[in-house]
Amino acid sequence: METIKTLAVRSAVRKYRKEQISDSELNTVLCAGSLAPVGLAMFSSYRLTVVRDRDFMERVEKATIKTFDNNAEMKSVFYGAPTLIIISANKSQDTCR
Repeated sequence: METIKTLAVRSAVRKYRKEQISDSELNTVLCAGSLAPVGLAMFSSYRLTVVRDRDFMERVEKATIKTFDNNAEMKSVFYGAPTLIIISANKSQDTCR
């Protein structure tokens, strides 16, 4: 029942504090992410990459906006979050074809 309550009160966040989360909090998020289901149980085919470098995040954000913004209204994709977790997959291990 606690899961249902948690899902019922969740909301999108579009404003973040400027300070970094602690390493302990980051570990909790990464552990939760690693418990998520993975297609065909191919756990070795994905990576979670933590980015805390503000300059790099700004470059990624600009490139993302340039790539996906068709109507020129997108101003931000990370909303000032101080930490970014990139989820990537190894395409060479794709067996879903």
